[in-house]
Amino acid sequence: MHNHSKSLLLSLSIHVLILLSLFGIYKYAFSSVKPIEKEKRICVNLTRIKQKAVVAQKQKVQKSKPLHKKIVKKPVIHKKAPAKKPKRVKKKVPLKKEIKKEEPKVIEKPIEPIKSVEPAEQPPQIEKKTEVVANKIVANEIPQKKMSDEEQYLENNLAKISQLIKENLYYPRMARKRGIQGSVTVRFMLLKDATVTQITTISSNSGILTRAAIKTIAELSGKFPKPKTDLMLTVPIQYSLH
Repeated sequence: MHNHSKSLLLSLSIHVLILLSLFGIYKYAFSSVKPIEKEKRICVNLTRIKQKAVVAQKQKVQKSKPLHKKIVKKPVIHKKAPAKKPKRVKKKVPLKKEIKKEEPKVIEKPIEPIKSVEPAEQPPQIEKKTEVVANKIVANEIPQKKMSDEEQYLENNLAKISQLIKENLYYPRMARKRGIQGSVTVRFMLLKDATVTQITTISSNSGILTRAAIKTIAELSGKFPKPKTDLMLTVPIQYSLH
């Protein structure tokens, strides 16, 4: 029933569109056709027109009378000759005759040979030996930077501490499944009796690894080499699956 009503509405809309288009075409066709004007009858009477005789007038040819041209005398204009500029007369300056002065003759005297004068013997110079006193430079010994107790302890026991951490490293199973790796830097106080307190982390890239590193150091309390004094140590712990 629903489909029948849809098809009925569709057919009605198609028919309405066809009727509207036909109406538009009809209106356009009749509006473009102009009304035919009624025929008007005009009566024409044909009559002959008499031609008027055209009298040709003879043109009188007038003889051209000779025209006497008046000769007008143009006034003669006398051009004045341009006044000649007086030429400058260059006075000839008499050239002075160069009077050659006679140079006095130089009489060359005979040069007497100069006797070579032998230098007088100088007394032998006694070379003074200057004793150069070498200043002894006392080299100040550069004091070597004293290692802190922590640095000295780590240098002496680094291999043992690394081995302890490697053997007792706590690596959570969840971190391994997820493939979590990284480095955790742990700081803690190591007392004289090798016990550990005040465990904190300085840097870490995972919360799981942070907790695991703290647990690892706590379990090593009493196993580290005993220091002479209480030390604050900073130790990096590496977590890697390889």
